[in-house]
Amino acid sequence: KLSFFEGASALGGAKCGDSELPETERRLLRAQCFAISYLHYYLPIYPAGWIIRKVDPDFLVVYIRERTRYGTLKCALAAGFFALLLPYVYANTLMAYPCRVRPEEIVDNSTARHGIPQRVRETDCQFQDWMRSPKSFMLGGISLLTSGMVWAAFDFLVGTGEHRTDVMSYKLLDKYGSYFLPSVFYNGLGRHGTRHSAYAIFEDNDQLVHYSWLHDYLGTTDYVMICAVLALSMCISCVVIGYNLGGIRGVTLGALCGYAIALLEFRIMNYALGASDRLVAQIDGELKSFQPQKAMIDFHAHPPVPKPDLQGKICLAVERAAVRYDEVSNMQIASNIRAEGSDLLNRVVQRLIDRMDSRFMSRSCCYELCFARQGSFVTDKYSFDALSMMDMNCLLCAYFDPELTIYRRKTHTLEHIYISVPINLYFLKDNSGKWVVETNEDMKETLAKSGKRLQEEKRGHGALQDSGV
Repeated sequence: KLSFFEGASALGGAKCGDSELPETERRLLRAQCFAISYLHYYLPIYPAGWIIRKVDPDFLVVYIRERTRYGTLKCALAAGFFALLLPYVYANTLMAYPCRVRPEEIVDNSTARHGIPQRVRETDCQFQDWMRSPKSFMLGGISLLTSGMVWAAFDFLVGTGEHRTDVMSYKLLDKYGSYFLPSVFYNGLGRHGTRHSAYAIFEDNDQLVHYSWLHDYLGTTDYVMICAVLALSMCISCVVIGYNLGGIRGVTLGALCGYAIALLEFRIMNYALGASDRLVAQIDGELKSFQPQKAMIDFHAHPPVPKPDLQGKICLAVERAAVRYDEVSNMQIASNIRAEGSDLLNRVVQRLIDRMDSRFMSRSCCYELCFARQGSFVTDKYSFDALSMMDMNCLLCAYFDPELTIYRRKTHTLEHIYISVPINLYFLKDNSGKWVVETNEDMKETLAKSGKRLQEEKRGHGALQDSGV
């Protein structure tokens, strides 16, 4: 029996007409949306670690060879220059200093003598004198300490990736951090203590000889926070200097100068801490060339058949998902996963085989998912199915447990998914965070109800019109 999409014609990207979407298909689509959103959650933050985990474990060798080195030394030098030395340099070069000793001619009215030469200077220059002395290093030190306390508080709130604070911070990093520090995101790995950390990745691939404990504390989020702390420290210093030189008006000017210096600092740190152009090109190349279905299906055979190791991977994913529910004593869901999980995953695989002529559309699907940084992802149905199979365990849990009882976080940074081929499908989250599936007919019905409600609001309620009121 053909499913909804198996009966749709997707050859050459042609669209099929809308028809009623079965509830079983909607349930699978919602589970696939959750699996893809979970897959996307970590991808833009540290794509190198994501590739090692999901695509090619051997890429770790390339990463070790090409990654930027001496990160600790570079961060220390940057802190010394931007936070401590820069205010002192500014005070002795660009800052106006009205208290310089200069020659003046003093007129004495009691005598006929004019133009008595004297060397004079203005008074009340205590702040300028303090800034021009080595004591000004205290300003940068206090600003750096204040910014460091903000970082420590943020680091305390951020957990292993499953907390609400983590989702909010990842959203900010996706939208803004990658704009100011694009190369840094290619160079770092996950936070310490997580399965994406440097220690976890190096240990799983037998490369601990190249590991240092500093790697776990210089991941992507750590690099970004170090740059943000330096920027905040410079802004604080500029505001303090502006206030002491020009009062309230000087605060505004100091804040603008601090922002400009922060932008310059981001550019410099992106070059110093970011990945080399070669590593960036290699990561982009991996994401663009990988097609998930080729890891599951042998397309050289005619007709294509699943690869010999696929059933073993499916059985392993089914057992791992079931064990997670055994651990929380939810035997009913665990039993359903063991009974029907293999059939569900094989159904998606068979769908990929049946629509093999559309497999060219999945090129660069991982790369496009990486750059879905505004919370929206546009793809086709074939790529959608292929991507969802990259995390079979997550797909099974979301299908057999729509309430996601074993997940601490049920929503992630991806908020909208749009499928344009073979039919238009729109996925979005409702107020509870659950995925909602809408076809063209669903959207037309929603628009019709909305239009009817607007007409009633403009003309008055229909019952009042019928009564002649």
